[in-house]
Parts: sequence; structure tokens; C-alpha cells
Amino acid sequence: SGAFLFSRAAWTGCQRFPSQWGGDPQADFEGLAASLRGGLSWGMTGAPFYATDVGGFYGDTRDPVLYVRWAQAAVFSAHMR
Repeated sequence: SGAFLFSRAAWTGCQRFPSQWGGDPQADFEGLAASLRGGLSWGMTGAPFYATDVGGFYGDTRDPVLYVRWAQAAVFSAHMR
């Protein structure tokens, strides 16, 4: 009744828990695209919330345009982290 599950795995019935995390994405445009695909796929399961690491997690890309695009996409996710 007040539980919050922050998961990156899925199983039958997990849509009833609040949030899904997309894992550790690459810090490049391919990682951004993969995170968007993951969020769309997760939404197709009927789950209400999805989020990923804004800007990516691993890689050595420091591109201001990439970060802005990632932040713009994250505005539509459940939370920004």
C-alpha cells in the first residue's frame, strides 16, 4: 500500500508497480534512441511510468546538443534522474 518499486527487469504483472527504469544507457545518440524505444515498448505493456538516466550513463561523449535532446525526451518520462 505505499510500496515503490524501482525496477529494470520485468515479469508478468509488474505493470502494477509504479516505475520502470531503463537501465544504464550509452551516453550517445544511439543510447538515447535505445532508451526511447525501451520507454515506448514498456508503455505498450500498459505500465504507467518509465524513466532512464538523462544524458546516458556510460561512455565518454560530452555533447551539449545530445544532453539537450536527452533532457527534452526526459520531460515526457515519469521522473528525471
